[in-house]
Amino acid sequence: MPDAANDRPGDRPGLLSVPQGNPGQASPQDMGGQLPFDASHEVEAMSPDNMAQAPVSSAAPSTNEAGRQASSAGGGKRDAGTGYPFRDNPLLPAALAAGRLPFAPAIQAPACISHFATINDTAPVEADREHLGWLCYSLSAPPPAPDATQHTIEFDHFTVHWENYGPISTYTVVNRQPSGGAFASAALDALPEDWLSGLTGVRLFGLHVHYEETNGPERNPASLARLFGRDDYIGATLAAGKARVWGDWDQEDGFPKLLIRDDGLTKRQAGRLVMDLIRFEASRMAALTEHARLRNLDRQLAIWEHRLEPEAEQSSADAEAITTVRAGLLSHYRERIALSICDEYEQAAQVALVALDESRLPGLVPLSDYLGHSLEGVHQDISQWRERFSLIERELERAEGRLERDDRDQLAEAIQVQTAVMARTAQAQTQNRRLLQIMGVVGLTVGFGFLSRLFADGLAAIGLIQAPELLALVGLPVGFLAAYALIFGTGSKRRS
Repeated sequence: MPDAANDRPGDRPGLLSVPQGNPGQASPQDMGGQLPFDASHEVEAMSPDNMAQAPVSSAAPSTNEAGRQASSAGGGKRDAGTGYPFRDNPLLPAALAAGRLPFAPAIQAPACISHFATINDTAPVEADREHLGWLCYSLSAPPPAPDATQHTIEFDHFTVHWENYGPISTYTVVNRQPSGGAFASAALDALPEDWLSGLTGVRLFGLHVHYEETNGPERNPASLARLFGRDDYIGATLAAGKARVWGDWDQEDGFPKLLIRDDGLTKRQAGRLVMDLIRFEASRMAALTEHARLRNLDRQLAIWEHRLEPEAEQSSADAEAITTVRAGLLSHYRERIALSICDEYEQAAQVALVALDESRLPGLVPLSDYLGHSLEGVHQDISQWRERFSLIERELERAEGRLERDDRDQLAEAIQVQTAVMARTAQAQTQNRRLLQIMGVVGLTVGFGFLSRLFADGLAAIGLIQAPELLALVGLPVGFLAAYALIFGTGSKRRS
């Protein structure tokens, strides 16, 4: 049995036919038609930013297409990292990146941590990356890679971690040797003020955390009230009793203060605990921010509801109002998406709360109650806005249905009126035609009678007949028959 320790990839026997001139290695020509992937095929790594903003292009090669392209390119070569002659799926780097654990520094008490996030809808990620490079240069630290979406800086006893998510960038600063007591200084104070003022975008939220050791000063209600400047702070035990946390969110600088007391955490557990608290606050603030951005939605919904109210003596809104409201709903689809986003942020806060494994401290408001209290207005408004959206859509459907029925009724009524008019017109035309025919028969009969009288008088004058009146009387019925045949016979031919 071969020794596994000495069985290096380069020493393994080849399973493919090997040319005699180079034993132990197959040529690309021999391997190209037998392996489905090409390890030499360079794939551009997809950053989380690219994955979040750009959908998968239909032009991207499938795994089979990648294999065929790699085969035509010349076959597989041994990868320097794995030692295996594989051709990788082009989407493999993205899948591996998605499985990485989120950043969580190892923290030992005492330490202080500051975290904040900025958003910029106009400046690209390159602007934040370049600004971070300036900080790295001033600290003589390695700069971020040209395509990096996260980077960590280590200097002295400080750690600065940057991550980018499209228009949002987050910064975590850790000070492992804080001076003074709790909140005597913030980890953020270590960063140059001119660098902070040059950050792109605006601040979404911030948080200051102080992590103190077990043998620190005893924390009783009086000392905590002096520390936070108030006695209505929150408090709970975390991590199955291995830590206690007290916090105050009512700070003038917009940076809530959280004091964590170590009761048996490891360095890695402490880091995860702090990041879970940050995720809790980030999700809570994101839900509140989206809710604040949707404040104008209440007024817009009222406008649509008013437009759909029928006017006096009308059963439903008119076509113009229906068209206006329908177009408004289509143009405000982003607001409807934001309603779902608020729910997702709240669920993310609940997930972070579960990870914190919270228990109550006697007499104090826990994080779970604080979350419910701060998002209570969000719950009510989101539920109300969704219900009003549904009511408006149902009213639109009813109004459109009534309008369609009214249009059909009006069309049927118009068709009936037009049919009646056409019938009366046809009847009048028939009556007029009959009257003209009768008048024509009478006129022609009189004409024929007059001509027969003249004809009889002429014959009597030359002595051919003795009684012209008799001939004139015979001419009247003959003229009538001739007139009737002429008029009614011509009409029958025209109708046929």
